[in-house]
Amino acid sequence: MGQADRFAKQTFAEETERVTHGAVVWVDPPEIRLEKVKQELIQGARLEEARSALHNVLAGRQLPPSADESAQIDTCTDLRTLQRWLKQSIVANSTSEALR
Repeated sequence: MGQADRFAKQTFAEETERVTHGAVVWVDPPEIRLEKVKQELIQGARLEEARSALHNVLAGRQLPPSADESAQIDTCTDLRTLQRWLKQSIVANSTSEALR
């Protein structure tokens, strides 16, 4: 689905809800919902893999994270941040330095 199609669908959905005062709500077809779920699962797996790799590098370098640092890693939902931390953890002298 191209950008124009997505815009048209979104506009139609918003206009339908506005005109019907919320009585009719647009629901994506099953194949679109399935694709969204698939993408969310892939993103979740990437995040988990990055978190695990970061924990493994820190452990291998004997830089154990504090409870707060571990929570910071485990709750991070930005893949770029986790990847940056992973790269920094390779040369960092401390966990706090790796997580900057």
